[in-house]
Amino acid sequence: MIFPPSFFDSMEHLPIHLPFEAKAGGPVQYRWMYPFERYLFNLKKKVKNKAHVEASICEAYIVEEISTFISYYFEPHLRMRINRVPRHDDGGEVPSSGNLSIFSNTGRPTPKNAVRGR
Repeated sequence: MIFPPSFFDSMEHLPIHLPFEAKAGGPVQYRWMYPFERYLFNLKKKVKNKAHVEASICEAYIVEEISTFISYYFEPHLRMRINRVPRHDDGGEVPSSGNLSIFSNTGRPTPKNAVRGR
């Protein structure tokens, strides 16, 4: 034996299989599991009754779908999930007067009841 058995853990053994997987599977975006794991995470958050998991997920999903559908018929000025301001929207850019400044963007003030430092 050239190498002791303790040398071969998963990280040393992985490069043996990676070229075959890349050749057989093609680009990673066609077999990447992250979007499905995120979706399952969101479904798991909807479980309220652990005795009837599937029914609890179905009920929460139907309530979400119905509330989204109904919200299309509300007045446009009401804040809902559909028409809320995006999370990272800072209010747009101020028209430049020809001055180069890194402080030319506007921002939104944080609410007074926002918890800071967490």
